[in-house]
Amino acid sequence: MTSLLKICAARTKCVTVAALVASSLTLGACSNFESPDLNAATTQDLTGTPTRLGIATAAQGLLGSVPGTNVGVRNIFGNNAITMGIHGREAYNLDVSNPQNIPILYTSVGGSGFKNLTTWTSPYATMNQANIVFKGAGTATGLEDAEREGLKGFAETIKALELFYVIRQTDESGAAVDALESPTMDPPPIASKAEVYTAILSYLDDAKTHLDAGGASFSFTMPTGWAAFNTPPTFLQFNRALRAWVNITLLNYADALADLNASFLDPAKPMSFGAYHTYSTTPGDALNPAFDPTGRQLYASREFADSAQLKSPGGAPDDRFTTKLITLNALTGGATDSVSRYGFNIRYAFKIYPTNTTPAVIMKNEQLLLIRAEANIGLGNNSLAIADINLVRAASGGLPPISDPYVPNVALKQPGVCSTAACAAAATPSTALLEELLYEKRYSLMYENGDRWIDARKYGRIQDLERDRTGDINWTYLMIPVNECISRASQPAGCTVTPPFFANPIAAY
Repeated sequence: MTSLLKICAARTKCVTVAALVASSLTLGACSNFESPDLNAATTQDLTGTPTRLGIATAAQGLLGSVPGTNVGVRNIFGNNAITMGIHGREAYNLDVSNPQNIPILYTSVGGSGFKNLTTWTSPYATMNQANIVFKGAGTATGLEDAEREGLKGFAETIKALELFYVIRQTDESGAAVDALESPTMDPPPIASKAEVYTAILSYLDDAKTHLDAGGASFSFTMPTGWAAFNTPPTFLQFNRALRAWVNITLLNYADALADLNASFLDPAKPMSFGAYHTYSTTPGDALNPAFDPTGRQLYASREFADSAQLKSPGGAPDDRFTTKLITLNALTGGATDSVSRYGFNIRYAFKIYPTNTTPAVIMKNEQLLLIRAEANIGLGNNSLAIADINLVRAASGGLPPISDPYVPNVALKQPGVCSTAACAAAATPSTALLEELLYEKRYSLMYENGDRWIDARKYGRIQDLERDRTGDINWTYLMIPVNECISRASQPAGCTVTPPFFANPIAAY
């Protein structure tokens, strides 16, 4: 059987992607990408001498902003928020119409279905289109030299972002570092985790070189969610912010700080300032997949309620809890107090995405402040870290500042040191402050890009994630998708080695 990449990564008229529906496990069907030539032109036109309009439309499509274009970074958001949120025990997808997904997500008996949890095809389809835009920028008609450079820097940054999304899921399973140029090529090799991250950083740095020469404006228009980064100089700030996100994932603290210095981080700007996926009800466009107005299937972990810090002893909880979550009782007007399904008992839903066109964050100022705090903790610069943490606590949580030096305040439910020896061994010497930082990241970034799962993995705390029913497990990372595995005569380890997982040693709530 042919691999998904071999089928999808380089077709000219059909780009197959992983369509995230409900459980984020279903692979979508083909759809046509039409370039601006209304006489049935396809992406094949971009491989020769594309027009200025054609290359602009292809570039816009990298963000998922062209109706009917089934590629773009927007397509993976639902996977990040929901599936990765499930693994980080932020969210639950208890869809009654898909009971077969419950064993795959929450137990070790998922079989080969577990290998399809990774959203794989959509990122590589987008990477392939980024390659086409990169090459087409060199030959397109009607472009100035600076505009060509801007297109190249933009495309390569998006390519790095998509590959980062893949390796955040697969981790030790590895990934392919690029999409195929031709559907007749053999499946690409599966590179190691280290090789993939090296490729991501290389793409970002090469993109920086192009953006530096990209002039004052792009030759295409970005959607409103990218308004703050719609020129080569401002998009370079996004590029550096992404590099900081990559480096903090690798615990490269000094590099992350250097990246942040050239990013869009600004303590004077709103916490929400950043880049966002946008949605609309325009025919052919996409709706926000995390929108669930009646609490039919998408729910929040009750641990958010149990762990929320208090504004004062015995007082109101963290504003991030009250503004982002809602009880089912309040959501349904008193009709439903809780939902018992598949052995879970749920009382909370999210209200982060109140409409089906609510934008979804890619990166924001608040996240960068917390990355800077995390990097400074890693380097032992605790006072600098505390200053950034307190900015976030006040602006987003309505919480009082933490002390410097940090001493947990039990009356405010501030976290102390790790509860297990493994946790303590993997942490930095500033263990209590790191616990506080991870609390801030959990509530500031909840239900956005799956950061809690990534943080638990990189600090050796997967085993500490709560399990809300007896028999649950916590996966450490995901496998290579099954259709990528069976196409290879010699299967890489990411296809054959089941990731470590932690069984539930505690009673359910």
